[in-house]
Amino acid sequence: MSNKSRVRTWIGWIWALLPLLLALPAPFCFWWAAHRLRSRALVLEAWAYLVVCGVWITLAGQHSSAVSDAGATLAVAAAVVAFVRALMLRRRLFEPVPVHPDFVPVPAAPVQQPVAWTPSFPGQHPVPRDPNNPATWVTSVACTGSDRHRLSLSWKHAIGPAVGGALAIAFDVRLHVYGRGLGLGIGLLLTPVFALLFARWVDGPVLYYRNWGRLHRLSLDKVTVVGARSVSLLLSAPGSEEPVRLAVAARGFSLSPAARDHLRGWLGSPSVQWAPRARALLDGAFSAQPLRPRRAQRALAILLGLVLPLAAVGTGAWLIYHRNREAAIPGASGYRRFGGPHGKWLAVGRPWGHACQPVRLTVEEHVPDWVYQQVSLVTNEAHADGINITLETRNF
Repeated sequence: MSNKSRVRTWIGWIWALLPLLLALPAPFCFWWAAHRLRSRALVLEAWAYLVVCGVWITLAGQHSSAVSDAGATLAVAAAVVAFVRALMLRRRLFEPVPVHPDFVPVPAAPVQQPVAWTPSFPGQHPVPRDPNNPATWVTSVACTGSDRHRLSLSWKHAIGPAVGGALAIAFDVRLHVYGRGLGLGIGLLLTPVFALLFARWVDGPVLYYRNWGRLHRLSLDKVTVVGARSVSLLLSAPGSEEPVRLAVAARGFSLSPAARDHLRGWLGSPSVQWAPRARALLDGAFSAQPLRPRRAQRALAILLGLVLPLAAVGTGAWLIYHRNREAAIPGASGYRRFGGPHGKWLAVGRPWGHACQPVRLTVEEHVPDWVYQQVSLVTNEAHADGINITLETRNF
């Protein structure tokens, strides 16, 4: 490793460790990452960290100890999440990432595209319909190459999951159960929104796709490489910074046979390099050589699914124990003291001075008369209850 690479590696680690400073540098770190990677998702993530920092700073500045403890817990959780996300982005920003062989196939010898090559589709050569042969009954609706096919879940099909999510949220709120089911309901409720923001469809030789609502176009006859990742196709074309991702199958969605024929026809040029896994995915072999999840993704899953909940439960138990210990009155089991408006506990213990010595209250000269009258009334009531207490007069 050269000295320049070592310096970039050290800078990358320092950049990834910055969010541990209570997540305060996280917005600026992720804004810079969004600028380098040209990612709108990172811009939204940076704004989210900024909002979280503002919330925990506001909570930490409150006088109530419980509210300030909640702000500290939020700061620690945000710092851990931002640190893990920075670790996931570090290699993309500071180190060259090795390309997986299934992501982009090894280019073979350049193949000249035949001049007479034209895409072929099942609907271009209709077979005479035979009443006795069911295989000929679908030729009238087969792909012709100039039709339109949806390549993602439509918002109409996402209404059902959204209704189920709304019912789950209402059920959890009604029963006061705020756990994993509530988060699942919120995710299902947002399904139509994400279906609109990341819609994908093909119309003739043009692929239309949205990224966070912004519409993009890709001509299928310009594609030169078809790779694969998990259960998605990755289409690369000259001039494009990142490959376009097409999900072949997802939860509740799968490409129709006509859409597969459409892609297979327009991407069937001899000049298009296909990864073996990509061709197997388009043909329906989803179990062919599954890719292992990345180490950072496994670490994030373990963090969010195991470490972070355990840390939140442990922090909450410690705060409850600490608060109950502070609220308990020594020598009076079962009795607790309360806090004032500034978060300070009511003083508990024997008064100053010697035993059986009377308590004498003094009121300064600048105190208004109406305040002195209230203090006098309280003193008289305490004296009537048997407390040895006196109040000085205002003869200064």
